[in-house]
Amino acid sequence: MRALASGERVEWSDVDFNGWRIVDGDTRVGIFDDNYTFRIKPKTIKLEFEIPPPFEPKIGEEVWFISDDHGCGYSRYEHGEHSTYVFGCWRTEEEIKQVVAALRSIKK
Repeated sequence: MRALASGERVEWSDVDFNGWRIVDGDTRVGIFDDNYTFRIKPKTIKLEFEIPPPFEPKIGEEVWFISDDHGCGYSRYEHGEHSTYVFGCWRTEEEIKQVVAALRSIKK
């Protein structure tokens, strides 16, 4: 009840665990006296999207990779002996555009 009073989103579930439901204006007050389980609503999101798989480049190959140095969200580079890519790299600009579009959809 303290979490609810302090503005947290609180969820409840019955003993049979039929899923979590949000405590809102339609929730009866007596629920707090019954045998229910409560939790603060998790502040996570589930990601589920399909993107082209990254590949292992050979020296000299052109690669496309995620980059926050450019407004488009990606960059191009010629793969070298000591090149590293935090999130992998893709073969074409079209592939990296799909990856960046999928990641940007998270903000929606």
